[in-house]
Amino acid sequence: MRVLLLNGSTPVTDRDALPRELSTRRIRVDSAATVNEGIALAERKRFAAILIARPERPAEVIKRIRAGFGTPIVVLREVEDLTETIECLESGADEVLVQPLNVDELVARLRSLARRCHSGDRKALRLDGLEMIPAEQHLQRDGATILLSDREFEVLEYMMRHHDRVLSHNELADQVSSAEPDPYANEIDSIVTSLRSKLNLPGKKRLLHNVPGRGYMLSEMPPLTPGA
Repeated sequence: MRVLLLNGSTPVTDRDALPRELSTRRIRVDSAATVNEGIALAERKRFAAILIARPERPAEVIKRIRAGFGTPIVVLREVEDLTETIECLESGADEVLVQPLNVDELVARLRSLARRCHSGDRKALRLDGLEMIPAEQHLQRDGATILLSDREFEVLEYMMRHHDRVLSHNELADQVSSAEPDPYANEIDSIVTSLRSKLNLPGKKRLLHNVPGRGYMLSEMPPLTPGA
């Protein structure tokens, strides 16, 4: 899982504290010092949530982000203020938490928001007999159910949404809530190896391909790179 942290008003000495805590729980954090910087990052990358730490005018910040993104927003406040909490929620925030935080609770809330964000997506994803319903975490090929772990499902869902495109280790790691950043790419290799064994069955067209030196691709057609 990857989240965006807007922490412009956080004292410089404290800015690494929350990212460090989240990284120990295998959540990757991209930090931005300004709203404009954060919006630029959100336009380039996919985040599971946006954390806004100690904003001076939280409602204005939330409205600017909400105008362009449907990503869940969590506001982190230093003191509890009911009026401001209501204003944040009415402006588009999904959660308002008071610091100091229980990081385990924050992680649980982030994962809950991520699940809720996808719960309404009941549209099936299809590729050559492979059918996935993300909201139900159901996968089948030619009518036969395929059982996947949570991490396998996260990776395969992303690959199905971006089929016919080569995806790097880093890009896939961003989609997995328990994956660590490179150089720990072995976890992604292990997940993809397991997926390949479940998808590339005898008598079936190969769908999951290795692209040496670049990553992996889900496609009905083999990649042009030799050795796939």
